[in-house]
Amino acid sequence: MATLAKDKQEIFESLPIPKAVAKLVVPSVLSQLVTLIYNIADAFFIGRLGDPFQMAAMTEATVIMFILIAVTNLFGVGGGSYISRLLGAKRDDEVKHVSTFSLYVGLIATAVVLALLMIFMQPFLTLIGSSAVTRDYNYQYIFWVGIVGGLPTAASMLFAHLLRSEGHAKPAGIGVAAGGVLNIILDPIFILVFGMGVKGAAIATMLSNVFSLVYYIVVFIRLRGKTVLLLNPKYTSVRWKYVKPTLAIGLPAFFATVLTAYGTMLTIKLMAGYGDYEAAAFGVVKKLDLLMYYICVGISYGVLPLIAYNYSAGNYKRMNKARNAALLVAVGAGIIYTAAGTLIPEKLVRFFIDDDLTVAIGAVVISIECLSTPLMTINDIFGTVFQAMGKGKQSMLLMLCRNGIVRIPLILIMNKMIGMLGIVWSQFVTNVIMLAITFLLYGMLIKRLKAEQEEREREQELENTVQ
Repeated sequence: MATLAKDKQEIFESLPIPKAVAKLVVPSVLSQLVTLIYNIADAFFIGRLGDPFQMAAMTEATVIMFILIAVTNLFGVGGGSYISRLLGAKRDDEVKHVSTFSLYVGLIATAVVLALLMIFMQPFLTLIGSSAVTRDYNYQYIFWVGIVGGLPTAASMLFAHLLRSEGHAKPAGIGVAAGGVLNIILDPIFILVFGMGVKGAAIATMLSNVFSLVYYIVVFIRLRGKTVLLLNPKYTSVRWKYVKPTLAIGLPAFFATVLTAYGTMLTIKLMAGYGDYEAAAFGVVKKLDLLMYYICVGISYGVLPLIAYNYSAGNYKRMNKARNAALLVAVGAGIIYTAAGTLIPEKLVRFFIDDDLTVAIGAVVISIECLSTPLMTINDIFGTVFQAMGKGKQSMLLMLCRNGIVRIPLILIMNKMIGMLGIVWSQFVTNVIMLAITFLLYGMLIKRLKAEQEEREREQELENTVQ
């Protein structure tokens, strides 16, 4: 039976925290930044067309990616966290059941969701706020990225989660980055040279995700016999002992993404009610917001296995050091982004689209939204800690409050009270409230952990005395 490689075990157990975090986080962040660049490239090259309607359509239609991420998070984040905890508890032989369950059941769930999307495409387009002008653009993007490329995209995401769970951050990052680089190359060809606009951006994204999948398949073939991750379907188990811990963390990640997608759709729809220029401006700002989103995702994906492994191994001191290192990096990046959004908002927006009205609106939006970024990073990292520790109830409560119970009512109420700026300010208010909730939940958890650790130490002392 294959066991965890010594170099991966060293990263989890003994390598100094700064080096361990760097080995796991840097490849993950860099790969996410490449993903950001290709998302920006989509908006950049669409922006060269000077058509705010296609820009608005791109913003609306990218909700399809939220849907794919939600389904893969259900099995990828949940399964990845559980695998890392199994490794920390030295239960390597059980990993094969969790890895196969996460991959194959995840793909089946994705196929079901995509089938429903095909059946209910027209109501879905209405739901995301498609106007008469943007509807056809929306359909083209969703068809190529979701219907045609949905399963390869989901498979590549699941493979990346599984690799990171065992400490293979570098190959996981290369797969994401390789697809992103290809997308950047294909974007100008399909969008500008072939004159395909939004459809071209969608085809470029689909082909890039297929390329990433091929890469991951090759990686797993080369790792055969050197990894505890097994992908043979015969090991797929739906026993509750494997399903429950996976879904306990996967469900909060799933609902977080679903509610984020719904909140984004609601916001876009409300912004579109103020005009297509407002929707286009908001779309540009959301592209800029992706910078911090992907940095936080990269940090979270990278540090989660390290926290999960050491929590399961009972090494709380090392677990806390990993958390603090992740916080330092994330908050530092958030402060830099806030400074840029405050000092040069017009330049940031004009990089995407050279339309004076869109730039003017976008500059106001980003100068407000960026204020909440440092708070957002703190909430993200603590959310990752709950996921890594397998704390399903706390993770679910945090995700539901942040992305639904608190955020969505605030968007609606502040829109009624202040108008368009109320929608924008709602993000800041949400993060302030969530910071208080996060610290409350984490404080309660730490008290429980200290009690458990003291009990464990007493039992150890008693055992030593008896011996």
